[in-house]
Amino acid sequence: MKRLVDVKRNVLVLWGVAVSLFLWYFVMISQNEFSVFQYLIFCTILFGGGLAYHVMSELAACPYTEENSSLWRKIRRILCIVFLGYLFAGCALLLGIHWGGNRGILFAIVGLVAGMFWAMHFLIRLKQPVLELLSSK
Repeated sequence: MKRLVDVKRNVLVLWGVAVSLFLWYFVMISQNEFSVFQYLIFCTILFGGGLAYHVMSELAACPYTEENSSLWRKIRRILCIVFLGYLFAGCALLLGIHWGGNRGILFAIVGLVAGMFWAMHFLIRLKQPVLELLSSK
């Protein structure tokens, strides 16, 4: 009998909830006027939502067995590190909005780019364990 709570479900739920909260945060801080910060928020939502959907669709196709549960734990660890990049980008945007002006815009742009590069770097590292999972069918 398959366990009700396995690592695959934990990874998918953790990733789905974490990214949903991240994207919800950006929707909540958006305002009704057009500004550079609104464009940065839109870019973050577009990039973050696209990556989240891609990761969820790839992981949903991967099988879960007791033999490959260590790979699922590795994926969970990598996704937590990816999420740190999202959090860094979010904090940079929040501080940039708080500071305002040219200094705030520059800080927000640099922080968003750095956070998203961090996320992409570790998402690329996710490819190897996912390919191992797919080959373990």
